[in-house]
Amino acid sequence: MKKILVLLFIICFFQVGYAQKDFRQGYIITKKGDRVNGFVKYRPGAKKFESCDFKKSKGDASVSYSPDQIKGYGIINDFYFESKKINDNENSSKNVFTEVLVEGNATLYNWKGNFFVKKNDTVFHKLDYTKKSIAVNGENLVKNSNRYIGSLTYLFSDCPNLKKKIEKTQYNKKSLTILFEKYNNCTAQPSVTYKANKKWLKMNFSLSASYFVTSLKFNPSQDDDRRNLKEAFSTPNSFVPSLDIHFSSPRINERVSFQTGIQYLKTTYKSFNNAQFGPFLARNDIIIDLEQLKIPFGIRYTFPTRTITPYGTLGISSTIHLDSNSSWKQEIEFDNIVEPSEDIDLNLDENQFGYWFAFGAKKTISRTIDSFLEFRYEYSRANVRKDISTLVPYNISTFQILIGLNI
Repeated sequence: MKKILVLLFIICFFQVGYAQKDFRQGYIITKKGDRVNGFVKYRPGAKKFESCDFKKSKGDASVSYSPDQIKGYGIINDFYFESKKINDNENSSKNVFTEVLVEGNATLYNWKGNFFVKKNDTVFHKLDYTKKSIAVNGENLVKNSNRYIGSLTYLFSDCPNLKKKIEKTQYNKKSLTILFEKYNNCTAQPSVTYKANKKWLKMNFSLSASYFVTSLKFNPSQDDDRRNLKEAFSTPNSFVPSLDIHFSSPRINERVSFQTGIQYLKTTYKSFNNAQFGPFLARNDIIIDLEQLKIPFGIRYTFPTRTITPYGTLGISSTIHLDSNSSWKQEIEFDNIVEPSEDIDLNLDENQFGYWFAFGAKKTISRTIDSFLEFRYEYSRANVRKDISTLVPYNISTFQILIGLNI
């Protein structure tokens, strides 16, 4: 847990530092309708609906504008926000920045997951979608109010071929954006889809060479006859290839992605120890061979793009034991007489589960290829089963240095 907290602290530290510098080429629209070019601060969170930080040149101090002070703002080849008056939860109106998703004969707006529409010169109004809890036979059921379907059917009635498409439209960015694009194409009127150059779903692969160091630790109780397992084991190390797959949606959030992958490790842990129990001396020679298939799942946060761009990942790990073999030879010495014992079987669980985190940095080589260096730590737990009711817990810690390419 302490290691995870350290990683979160590092991510927050970098986030604060990098966020201050993430100004991109953009513009503001003044109250008079004039466009002023400069640099706009990129913010992926909710603050982008509240204010705009702008400066005319990179060396200038930034100025923060509210929705009452300007008509709108945008980043070139990215988003555009327009100041609109909406009703909040207390039925009082206020000006906010709404994200313009599609602009044309029918314009689609987004404000914190609530969607609004304006067609030609009609009134700017909300597409209503609410969830209500109703009691049915003593049970509370959630019922969706899809009134937005009726509103869209009425507004887009001049394109009857879209009727079935409207009925299947979900209340989210992607589904509504596609519908508005189809309607504007149907009316043969010019339209603009902001962020059109960004994909809804993107998949990348990472190929890397990994140097790993791993350690094995058993935690038997003091009165367990397998307490000798508590002694230190060797820490094997080696080089292995790794494959990771990244899924992201740049249209929704360019900094967060989901990661999974696959990695094959073959390790041998050894321990030789002497243990004194009263007049008895036990000599233990333990060898454990494991063939493991690691499948991690994680969420990655990538910081604003720079020459060297850092990122952090946090997730859960699943390890499958493809094969496991053990040899535990023990000698008991008493009164200068040595008696060897038969091999003691170690029945390890077939699967391990745990957590992992990583911190790394990448550098762009070409438009589609990045090189990266990553430090990764994994901690997983499982058990050795003495019998059905008796378990000896153990954990495996693995530290890796990965060097590779994102494709």
